[in-house]
Amino acid sequence: MTESGKKQTSDPAFASSEAFDFWKFDTSLFRLSVDELFHLMKTLDEEASAAVGDNFDDSELFARIEMVETQIEKRYPGRAMTPYKQWLAQH
Repeated sequence: MTESGKKQTSDPAFASSEAFDFWKFDTSLFRLSVDELFHLMKTLDEEASAAVGDNFDDSELFARIEMVETQIEKRYPGRAMTPYKQWLAQH
């Protein structure tokens, strides 16, 4: 925990937008377990649902979502996001 009471994390998905490194985030995804990847996708989906503004398509959040979706599709070729949706239905 930081002095302000916020949970400190080294997870690149929650890095400050000022210092966000897209390459580092993308290359770190392959090290995540399937469960960790799906939890990250769920968190990003929740953030996207709460996002306000017309520039969502240009946002850093959208880029993170696209990178996670790509990693899921690499792990499950030809199945798109079906494994994630199945996992989500159980959680």
